[in-house]
Amino acid sequence: MATLYSDLISKSDINNPNIVKVVVRNGIALNFFRNTKLQKNLFIHQGVYAFKYKILKDFISWKPSENEKNFKLEQFRAMDNGVTINVLKSVSEVHLGVDTEEDLNRANEIAKENNY
Repeated sequence: MATLYSDLISKSDINNPNIVKVVVRNGIALNFFRNTKLQKNLFIHQGVYAFKYKILKDFISWKPSENEKNFKLEQFRAMDNGVTINVLKSVSEVHLGVDTEEDLNRANEIAKENNY
């Protein structure tokens, strides 16, 4: 299993629970947070996944883990079942999750500015 990450844009990203953070070391996701005081090896999780077929088949057969339910982060289902999540840094210029109406407004602005 693999996912993408990008650099934190501002200190406010750290305190925003709608921006999921990932701790990365040696190409592996060590932990994910909505809220944290950590700052070392901390990046924005992009929420895009790649699965090998067997892992995906296993993933959908597993019940949501306690961590997944408590933190509302689906990647904990994999991690709690022993799956290593490899991480790659995104090369995209725009990194924007659309989780709130404010995010949607920003996404529409970016689309208009760039003629998407």
